[in-house]
Amino acid sequence: MLQSFPYNYEACQWSEEHFDATYSAKWVPDHLPTLILAGDEDMISPVKLFAEERAFQRSNILYQGISRAGHFPWIENPDEVAMAFTRFFRKLNE
Repeated sequence: MLQSFPYNYEACQWSEEHFDATYSAKWVPDHLPTLILAGDEDMISPVKLFAEERAFQRSNILYQGISRAGHFPWIENPDEVAMAFTRFFRKLNE
């Protein structure tokens, strides 16, 4: 399925050269329950960008890496993504 997706190599290359190294989050949710998930093999926006950032170390933020997945975890491992949302929703009801 991923082979049929359009891919813009030039946009990715520009991002790597002009954006990726200097990116930093400008907003951190203070109280809003937040789920941050990404494929464990995601090279574009890995979950560790947030998990290792001190500002994102808050009790309202849940991190979930999705195994056997890259940048499209909902396609590559939909069962684990569904389980991550289930855990997140259960936490909201605690």
